[in-house]
Amino acid sequence: YQIYWDGSQTSLLDSYSGSAAAYSLRALSSAYTGALVEVRRASDNATIDVYAKYDGTLNVDALESFCSGTNGFVTTWYDQSGNGYDASQTTAANQPQIVSSGSVITENGNASILFDGTDDNFLSSLTINSDFSGFAVATSNEINRCDILRGGSSTAFLAGSANDDHIYRIRTNTSNVNYYNMDLLQHLHTWINDSSTTYGAIDDDTFLSTADTAINQTSLYIGGDTSVSSSTFMWKGTMQEILIYTSDQSSNRTGISDNINDFYSIY
Repeated sequence: YQIYWDGSQTSLLDSYSGSAAAYSLRALSSAYTGALVEVRRASDNATIDVYAKYDGTLNVDALESFCSGTNGFVTTWYDQSGNGYDASQTTAANQPQIVSSGSVITENGNASILFDGTDDNFLSSLTINSDFSGFAVATSNEINRCDILRGGSSTAFLAGSANDDHIYRIRTNTSNVNYYNMDLLQHLHTWINDSSTTYGAIDDDTFLSTADTAINQTSLYIGGDTSVSSSTFMWKGTMQEILIYTSDQSSNRTGISDNINDFYSIY
């Protein structure tokens, strides 16, 4: 009946392989047929793995049936790269939300994960050294200082989303690339570091760049890191997809971006 994603289909990572970690609410690879997320039901704290349907979209019907009128929170965002860098949050109060009163939260018609801007985040053990490329689909709900991604250091962002002048930026060590004025719209963020230069761009815009040294991080926080910053750094809004390569993907940027935009209709 072709109900579930079974590996006979292809998606983004089949065309652009080599991702170090891949988190999404859609299926990204024919080689990965596991769950997309694990979700905790608020009424009794029971959990369920939620898979992709045959068309690659999250099985919203199964998730809403499981939550049955209550809220649902993501405990694990599974890594579809095959490298095992699942991003998790074991503290119930810090788990981002995916179901509200029985209905899956959406952004631009697609399922999304909502971060509260205070303490919601996921932790991945992915180590990033030298070259780095990141692609994230995210929507801010507040123009404030907050992070889509952050390395485990008080001085180094893998991808800072804004500062107090409300500008999207990427910061590696000591330099910043301010690449777009922050707003409340859905965007595709692209960040690339090739060991000598850091690049940032939004949607299909031209890269802005600055000279900088390589990224070197031993942990990755999705939604910001409460241990090294105040809540004003935490992401407040939704996320739907994050791809991370530990390589320079400049030559593949157009293809990856087009695939993401074809699914999410961002720009």
